[in-house]
Amino acid sequence: MNTDPTPLVDILSHIKLIVIKSECFTSNDSHSAITLDGANLKESRTSNIFLEQALITVTDLSKTKWIGLETIELLCRYCNIANADWSGARMTHTEFHNTRLTGCNFSSTKLRDVLFYHCKIDLSIFHDSQLTGCRFHGCDLRETDFQNASLKRVVFRDCDLRNSRYPGASLSEIDLRGSQVAGMYADANELQSAIVDPFQVADIASMIGLVVNRLPADSPTEYTSRLRHEPAENHPSIQPEGET
Repeated sequence: MNTDPTPLVDILSHIKLIVIKSECFTSNDSHSAITLDGANLKESRTSNIFLEQALITVTDLSKTKWIGLETIELLCRYCNIANADWSGARMTHTEFHNTRLTGCNFSSTKLRDVLFYHCKIDLSIFHDSQLTGCRFHGCDLRETDFQNASLKRVVFRDCDLRNSRYPGASLSEIDLRGSQVAGMYADANELQSAIVDPFQVADIASMIGLVVNRLPADSPTEYTSRLRHEPAENHPSIQPEGET
């Protein structure tokens, strides 16, 4: 039976974290049980950084280029990561809370059990990425591109998915309930196993080529009334009793 992972805030609260400075983030370095708060790493360039059981808060990571990033139990809160290039990253049991990720490049990333909570992720790119067991809660994902990505057991709860794109993507057991999906583009076959709520049916139907129109309000009444009250001789297929 699948259960939700333990929140990272609970895990990290029981660990003695070492305070480090932004200068410590250099290529080919590994950091474990650390915390970084209020730092400015804007436009930094590094590769092959490994972070485990780390807490990063109120830090500017915008326009960073961190290639080959790997994280395990990283909690990132109230940060600015807009327009960053973290392509090829591998993240496990990682969480982003109230963080701006607008315009990020997450191409070819592998994300497992990653939570995005009340984040701005609009205009970001997830081309050729693998997302497994990930959750997006209350996030802005407008015009985000998941081209050729693989999404398995991914939950989009109360998100804005308007005009997001999934061409060539594999969508398995995704949950869209509570989210805005108008203008969302995905292959029709991939949406067949999606979990949706009644308010999304019309938008989902339009994605797979169905036209949903209500009947005129009096149509059902008019039809049944005629059938009930018109004489049998007016219906060629109905013969009065006793006649052959």
